[in-house]
Parts: sequence; C-alpha cells; structure tokens
Amino acid sequence: MVTPYSMTFGAFTLHFPQRNLTKDGEAVRLGSRALDILVVLVENAGVLVSTRELCDRVWADNVVDEGALRVHLSAVRKALGDGHEGIRYIVNETGRGYRFAVPVSRSVAHSPAPPPHNSSARALPVTLARVIGREDVIAGLTDQLPERRFLTITGPGGMGKTTVALAIAHRFSGQTGTRALFVNFAPVSETSSAASTVASAVGVAVSTGDPIPDLIRMLGDTPVLLVLDNCEHLIETVAELAEKLLQAAPGVHLLVTSREPLRADGESVHRLAALPSPPPGTTPGTNQAREYAAVALFVDRAKAANDSFALTESNVTAVCDICRRLDGIPLAIEFAAARVGLMDVHAISARLDDRFALLTQGRRTALPR
Repeated sequence: MVTPYSMTFGAFTLHFPQRNLTKDGEAVRLGSRALDILVVLVENAGVLVSTRELCDRVWADNVVDEGALRVHLSAVRKALGDGHEGIRYIVNETGRGYRFAVPVSRSVAHSPAPPPHNSSARALPVTLARVIGREDVIAGLTDQLPERRFLTITGPGGMGKTTVALAIAHRFSGQTGTRALFVNFAPVSETSSAASTVASAVGVAVSTGDPIPDLIRMLGDTPVLLVLDNCEHLIETVAELAEKLLQAAPGVHLLVTSREPLRADGESVHRLAALPSPPPGTTPGTNQAREYAAVALFVDRAKAANDSFALTESNVTAVCDICRRLDGIPLAIEFAAARVGLMDVHAISARLDDRFALLTQGRRTALPR
C-alpha cells in the first residue's frame, strides 16, 4: 500500500496517491491531462523538463504536438493563478521546456480528510419549509439506514421524495456522525456525466477519463452517506454506478430518490405514499380536519402565502375538497395553497377542473421539472 503524502507549494497542496489538488483545503478542479502535467512539473520542481519529455510523460501512448501541451498548460496556469500578484509558478524557457519555479515541500500525510463531522450538514441543502406528515417515514427509514446500505425512495413526481430524503440524511448524519453529501442529477442530461457529477460532489479531482477509480479510492472505507437525487432519467447508469460504489467502498451508504426503483443488487425500496386526506363524503370540523396531513400542509403553506389565512368552519369543506381532489400530493397542495394570496379557497376549489392552468405558479427558483 502506498503511504499517503502531499506536496505543498504556496497555498496549494497535491495529495497522493489520490492526486487531488487543493487550495487552502478546498478542492481545485483540473482536467486529467492538466493535472498530469502539474504532477510532472511539481515532482521535478526547480528542474527544467523538456517539452518532449513532458509530452512523453503525459501522453505515454500517443504522439501529440506542442500545441496540445500549451492548451493544458494554460488550464494549469489559470487554476494556479499564475502571473497574478507577481507569482510565477511555471516558467517557460523558449525552445527548451518548462520549469516549476516555486519551492515545493513534501510531507507524509493522511489522505485528504473528509469535512469535520459537525460540518456535514453544510454538505446538504437545508429544507427551509417545515416538513409535514412525514415524521413516521423519516424516523423509520433513518433507523433502517445502518442496516440497509442502499435505500431507494420512489413515488410519482411531486410526492416529496427529495424532502424526505434530505430530512433522513440530516437526521442520520446528526445521530451517527456520518458525513452526508448531496448529488442532484436533475440538471444532468448525459449518462456519461453521472459518475463525474458524484465525483464533483465528493470533492474528487479526477485524474483519468474514468472518474470511478478515483472516486472509489477517495471514499475507501470511510463512512459516508451519498444522497443521489432525481435518478429516473439516468436510471441504468446510476444503477451500475451504485453497485460499483457499494462493492468497492465498504463505508458508503446510498440514499436514492427516483420515480421508479433502480433494480440494482442490494437495493431496498420504500414507496412514498400520498398524504392522508379526509375521505370522500365526510365533512370534518376544523380540529378533526387538522389531523389529516394533507390539510395540515395546506394550512401551513396557505399561512405562508397569506398570514391572515385561518382554517374555519366556513372554509374547511373547501380545503378538504382541494386536498382530496389533488390526491394528497404534497407539491400540488403547496401550489394550490400558494394561490391563497390571490383568491379564497372556494374559488381555488372551483377552478381545480382546470388544475394545470391553476397550479403552475411555483417557486421562481425551482428546476423546470
């Protein structure tokens, strides 16, 4: 096993064998070829490395011209801030080669440490609104996570899968001290970007075309919970990636959200149900209606839209009707409640026959989905 070590120059540190570059402890992103060039120069700090030798070391199995080398050197210089405030990291001796001109110190070190346990919550998005009607699910699945390394929460769009997953991750991290990291696949359209998206979330500076080996080396047997969110459009790729991570990195736990199960080895599935609503044909009073999670959610979000809103005997029937007709789907209920700032609940209920026109004014910052 290679003893971990690091090479430090200025505010930058190269970590080996992971080959990660950090600045003041924060990961610096570099392409694999650019990182290879930097490694060669740093390992030979103060020594002139000829252009030919540099190309041979970085492109061992290929013949490239000096133009390709200059492109990647430009990326290295940009990442280092070469030339800013008079600092020159890489000096070019025209026609001869390149020299790393900054003093480099080498020290035996542990692998780059994961974020401190008490900072793990910052790696997860914070749910700003109160989570309503999911306490039993959150508590139950949190208790199951230590025994189930691979748990997928499924359900139709708008059911609150992400909200529940984040609540579980925060609770699990707080209870166990395990760091939790969030990977959002919603904006990722190419299957080839799935692994690199996870690597970026973990803080892995990928040194090859395939990020999985670097990702696995970084994770190792260190306990970590990865929340893989919105996987349905990349489902086959994520399923394969999940199996590789679980097999090769024994400290990894996966909490996945998807509209359908990944159907991967070792997966446990929880199908998230709709929020309970008053049954058809019933007319509960205000106190009884609040016991239903769908109504409680509507009231909470309606108050946020209009602080004068209150559940009363005169509007409870309309509120219950809204929750029933929206099938207890949390996102639809939130959209309907947001309309309370513009119209009363009777008008909202009456317009639900045209619900797609009515329920389209969500958060401005929401993803297009």
